[in-house]
Amino acid sequence: MENSTLEARLKAIEESLRLNKKVFNTTDLHRYTGLSKSTIYKLTSTGKIPHNSPTGKIIFFDKDEVDSWLLSNKNESAVADAKAWANS
Repeated sequence: MENSTLEARLKAIEESLRLNKKVFNTTDLHRYTGLSKSTIYKLTSTGKIPHNSPTGKIIFFDKDEVDSWLLSNKNESAVADAKAWANS
């Protein structure tokens, strides 16, 4: 196998492992949902997305809570709603 193919497969495996964590930081949540970091910060500051901030600086997100939040609106995509809300 070529090095470029191996590198691509390794990066895909690393990304998969990163998104299988139980707790996300803001960067992980951005990668998982596709929401921009600014949208994520707006959602946390208004309490529209479940999060924890034990030190007051770093924000953490429980993957199960995020999944529930994403699936809470069965008529429309929660991600699309969040993006529309952030752009309003």
